[in-house]
Amino acid sequence: MILFINLFASNMPLEQQTTSLEVSQNMEKLGFKQESLFYVDEQDGDITYGMFTPPNYSGHTFISAFTCSELGEMLPAYFGSHYNKQWGKWTCFDGARSEEFTTLWVEKAETEADARGKMLIYLAENGLIDPKNI
Repeated sequence: MILFINLFASNMPLEQQTTSLEVSQNMEKLGFKQESLFYVDEQDGDITYGMFTPPNYSGHTFISAFTCSELGEMLPAYFGSHYNKQWGKWTCFDGARSEEFTTLWVEKAETEADARGKMLIYLAENGLIDPKNI
């Protein structure tokens, strides 16, 4: 319930707090579970965010638009994110070089949610995580 209150109490638009359509689509294609607080409705090219379990409407396509908190739960331990003023972008990175992840990889994006989502995509595409087991 706290997540719900914080998302709506913020002055930041929901589009900046959830993964973009492109990142959401890539995560769906890789097999990440489609369970989120928000979903993107792609009907007729319009993108809307709604806090609901997507119904089966003819002609509608719904995919998860993950929040930063949801993505943080999916990322392996020691991964972090912050706004990099030098690059003018959000970054997501492996902050502790564990035995599993020996190469420091940084993903950059306009929003924190997209940086985290892009990191999960990178990890899945390179066989470092199994999206079906997250």
